[in-house]
Amino acid sequence: MTEKEFYKKYKAIHKDIRTKGKSKAAILANGFREGVNVNALPIYKGFEKATDIIATQYKPRKGDFVWILPKQGFIEGRNGYKTKQGYKPDSNDGFFIISDDWSLYENYCANLATPNDDLGDIDTEVEKALQEKQKKRKFKDAGKRVHGSRKEQAMYNKLISSSDLNSIEQDEATAIELVKKDKVFPKIDPQAEKENGTDAGCAFLKVKIRQAFPPKPHKATKEAREQYVKMAETFVSILNNAITITDLQQLETIANNGEIVGKYDFGLIFGKALRNIVFTIKGYRTTNAVKETYMKAHQYSGVTKEQAEPHATKLKMIRDSKIKRQNDCIDSAHQIISTVDMKRHKQTELTFRGGMLSSVRTVEDYVRYVTQVCTRFINDAKREYDQKKEQFPYKEFKPDWSWAETKKTSKSKSSSKPKIEAIPLSYIKRTGGLLIEDADENTVIKKLHFKSLTLGNYVKDDEAREHIRHFVAAIIDLCEVLDINLSINEALAIAFGAFGRGGKAMATYYPTRQLINLTKRNGDGSVAHEWGHFFDHFLNGLELSTKPLRSESYLNTIIESLGYRKKYFIGGNSSPSKGWFKDILKETIKKAVPDTIMHQSIAQLIVMLRFGYYALDDKAISHDYEKVKKRRTDSYLYHYSKLQGAYWKDIAEMFARSFECYVYDKLKEKNRVN
Repeated sequence: MTEKEFYKKYKAIHKDIRTKGKSKAAILANGFREGVNVNALPIYKGFEKATDIIATQYKPRKGDFVWILPKQGFIEGRNGYKTKQGYKPDSNDGFFIISDDWSLYENYCANLATPNDDLGDIDTEVEKALQEKQKKRKFKDAGKRVHGSRKEQAMYNKLISSSDLNSIEQDEATAIELVKKDKVFPKIDPQAEKENGTDAGCAFLKVKIRQAFPPKPHKATKEAREQYVKMAETFVSILNNAITITDLQQLETIANNGEIVGKYDFGLIFGKALRNIVFTIKGYRTTNAVKETYMKAHQYSGVTKEQAEPHATKLKMIRDSKIKRQNDCIDSAHQIISTVDMKRHKQTELTFRGGMLSSVRTVEDYVRYVTQVCTRFINDAKREYDQKKEQFPYKEFKPDWSWAETKKTSKSKSSSKPKIEAIPLSYIKRTGGLLIEDADENTVIKKLHFKSLTLGNYVKDDEAREHIRHFVAAIIDLCEVLDINLSINEALAIAFGAFGRGGKAMATYYPTRQLINLTKRNGDGSVAHEWGHFFDHFLNGLELSTKPLRSESYLNTIIESLGYRKKYFIGGNSSPSKGWFKDILKETIKKAVPDTIMHQSIAQLIVMLRFGYYALDDKAISHDYEKVKKRRTDSYLYHYSKLQGAYWKDIAEMFARSFECYVYDKLKEKNRVN
């Protein structure tokens, strides 16, 4: 088989076979387009005895990655194979197979299409359960499953352990969403702890430890998730076996032994709150707030009469010592006869300093003042003793579980994202365009080229039919009026009532999944807006960075390029003159953005949306002013600063709303409505 034939067949089979995971290194071998990562595939049972195996010291295990590559792309040398570009396969990157045997590769892909049930793969189990649940439904999910839906996460009904990580990590977005505290660290049930004979104070500290455990890994990396899950597993194991507060001291050993995280990295990775409580239990000094929590725990544990007696005796001794010292001071003061005696008393026997001593001149006044102050100290000591003797640990206390009583708290209303009323499904009006009488999941996948369609568990067949029909019509109208090829949707997935947790949003675009979720009741009528988010993401190469959308990344680039001058643009009190305002933005766009029509156009749109500067006509929106010291309330920057809530100010939302308006204008030009 020639190199060209091999590559052609390789491409053909991978059009339908969905591989899991991506490569760690780009292998630029002949037979693969330069710059394209070769797919890394999970190894399956029965594939260990392949020919021409590279990295013979490495023994493959279940869940490891295996690379199948055409021999034509490699040069066989004295030290093994390497690509023509110089890359030498490394066992750290996976298990390599270099072969001309096409049947070997074809059989492997067949195994990939129907994974071996013996693997016990958690992801495979979830896939089977989801398919079984939809068996009797007319409308089903279609295309490649996009991880992260509510129904999928409900299938992960067990806690995630370190043994599940290999399977979950096959989809990074799923790993990010699943590896969280609720999935790795079960909640502490005080009632169950009480029934198991756990000390009340120990149970109290268990709750505080779980509260202090971070809600998610400190970084969105595989290594951080592994550290997070392993630390949670170890903590849970210790907490499950702990009966007394002393038993919890083992946590400090785990935090500092360097096995899961570096010896001195625990606080950096898992936060100061968890570090302080773990170290306080061990006996180290941390913060007063944590110390107070620790003392409360001991009080909740209870104090017997025998345990309290030594503390009470010591407290009484301290009180008596304070009183005796002040009485001795008073007695010695009454024996003063001369000013010389008074001076000696100040230096050797007086129990306090300052106050009105400097203004006292006579012996009589001195004795009177000392008696008055010392008597006050005696009364303070008695009062302090009377208060403390009723507190922990100076008297007998019974174990206290009152802290475990649940308290109802009112939910605070968030104003960050406004609730926008949607058009009910039955009232959607459409005029013009291709007649869509009926559509199903195959229409979305095969004709509109979407990568998948997911239906929520509570979306009934009749609702699904209408949702899909209206959605198909919306996408066809959108692509038609904008003259966009439908193939752009190959990177996009659609879901109806399958993602999210309710709330104000009618629809949401998920950049990490390249997915639009339309809510079951209010999502219709939001397609143009959410598709605008996808288009914004598409323009940025479908990046998964902290600023994945092009509008976000360009605004960030432009603002950072302003340097010290950005304070005049992002503050509500800024008052740049019109000429200076235009010159700075024009110069910034030219320097910060690549000099191509597409990049410059997008940057100019972002600047217009955010700052009110229209670069094509060199116009600034309302930046003229009459008086230098007068705040110009007609300035776009001023109005922008007064917008309520982060949602309306967000540049990605501005982009999507402007895109939505543009689509409606295009429809109107053609006398169409949707």
